[in-house]
Amino acid sequence: MTPKEKAEELVYNMCLYKLKTNLLPSRKSKKRALIAVEEILIQLMCENESNYEYWQEVKKEIEKTL
Repeated sequence: MTPKEKAEELVYNMCLYKLKTNLLPSRKSKKRALIAVEEILIQLMCENESNYEYWQEVKKEIEKTL
């Protein structure tokens, strides 16, 4: 999954009304997704994981939409 696809999936999953309304994801859902990605990045920094760059790209994709 590309960083952009993952970013879209996270924002969608954070949307409270994803199936009940036709609204686009809100700023709140995007902020929730950013918080989740930040937690992942902090964990990866502590573990020196190679996935760090991937999650940095996911974060950038989410931020583009804010």
